[in-house]
This record gives sequence, structure tokens and C-alpha cells, in this order.
Amino acid sequence: MDSETNTLRLRHLWQLVRAAVMPLNAELRSYRQDCKSLVYRYETLLEDISSHLKKIDRTESEEEWVDHLTHNPAALLDSFGLYQLRRDLETITSECDTLVGRAEGQATVYSQQREIVNLLLQQLETLKDYSTKVDSALDQYERKVISYEEELASNVLPN
Repeated sequence: MDSETNTLRLRHLWQLVRAAVMPLNAELRSYRQDCKSLVYRYETLLEDISSHLKKIDRTESEEEWVDHLTHNPAALLDSFGLYQLRRDLETITSECDTLVGRAEGQATVYSQQREIVNLLLQQLETLKDYSTKVDSALDQYERKVISYEEELASNVLPN
């Protein structure tokens, strides 16, 4: 009888453990998917930013570049487009903060899967660090674009 009782207790314990772990795994999978989705969106945004930065990062002198833009104004990303890129970066950074907070708020739930969560948090922290650097580069780029737009406007619209 003791053997049967122990078997029943073990089965009951196993069912409790499975019931407790399953939602955790689903929650962790959801969190991991949210992190992957955010990183994918961030990488896509970086590609967009890179392609736009290449438009301005040319080997020509500033005068030659402004002359080129005078004849091909579509070659320049306008300041509104740059503003949109910066807003997208800000949104992604904000969502990154939300995901970090979500993991910290679930510290007890995630304790069994802490290693996975720590890796995801490291990735999110790296993303936030890069976001700050990218935003700084975009700020410099924006100043350059605005100066080109001003010079282009003065070349196109004579006083």
C-alpha cells in the first residue's frame, strides 16, 4: 500500500508541477517572441537609417553635393523623413524599456528560467545602448540635412 500511495503522490505532484510549469513556459515563449520581434524591427530600422545615411555620406565636397542636390532634390532625405526615423527609434527604445520592466516585474515567475531571461535582458540592454548611439548619429545627420536644405533653398530661391 505504501508503494501505491507513493506512486499516487508522485503522479499528483507531477501533475501539479506540469500545471505550474506550462503557463510559465507559455509566458516565457511569449516574452521571448516579443523580444525577437523587437530586435527584428530594430534591425529593419537600422537598415533604413543606413540607406538614408549613405545618401548624404558622399566623397564629394559640400559645394559639389549641394550642386548635385540642386539638380536632384529627390536624392536627399528631407528633415521630415529623418524625424520619422528618429520617432521610430524612440518607439522601439520605449518598447525595449517596457520589455525590460516586464521581465523585472516577473522576477519570481522567471526564476527557474533566469538564464534565458538574463540573455534576453542583455540583448535588450545592448539594443538600448545602440539606440542612444544611433540617435546621436541621427542628430548630427539631421543638422547636416537641415544645413543642406537651407543652402539648397537659398540656391533655388534667389533673394
